[in-house]
Amino acid sequence: MRMTHLLPVLIVASAASGCAAPVLMGAAAAGAVVVTQDERSASTIAADEKIELKAAELARHDAQLASAHLNFTSVNGVVLITGEAPAREPLEQLKSALARLEKVREVRNETVVGPASSMNSRSQDSWITTKVKSRMVAEKDFRANRIKVITEQQTVYLLGVVTKREGFVAATIAREIDGVKRVVKMFEYTDQAS
Repeated sequence: MRMTHLLPVLIVASAASGCAAPVLMGAAAAGAVVVTQDERSASTIAADEKIELKAAELARHDAQLASAHLNFTSVNGVVLITGEAPAREPLEQLKSALARLEKVREVRNETVVGPASSMNSRSQDSWITTKVKSRMVAEKDFRANRIKVITEQQTVYLLGVVTKREGFVAATIAREIDGVKRVVKMFEYTDQAS
């Protein structure tokens, strides 16, 4: 695939996820400039990334969770844990450990106790995430890069610092995607409109 064809794909995927680094690298190679519109400050974004890394490290060092399928997403100090784990107790201990980390305001555990999901299930989830992000990017007057989209067992989690309108539009888009069973909004709103 030629770089001119690959660049729009990189921009769509990275901008929709709220991650600017791959976009900037790809854009720099093609001579374009991309600016992120994330409402979080650079220090908050860095803190969220640090929380995600620390969460993964804590899980890796727990004998019962080391082989579990867990994902960690942090937005503005709100941590979402998704995936599957063999037992509830180590998850509760992990949740408590995460709650004590600097900059963590809330931990939401959405994991399922049971065997790890299949590669087919994860592929379907990835495809759902791609479709949701693509629709958000295509939406007129919508800042898709403010929203993180996580799909786990056909449940779409939406996180970000957004307006009520943006949250509503994002949830509506996610609900309209084939294969989505449930949409969970975990937004922090910047306005007080109802």
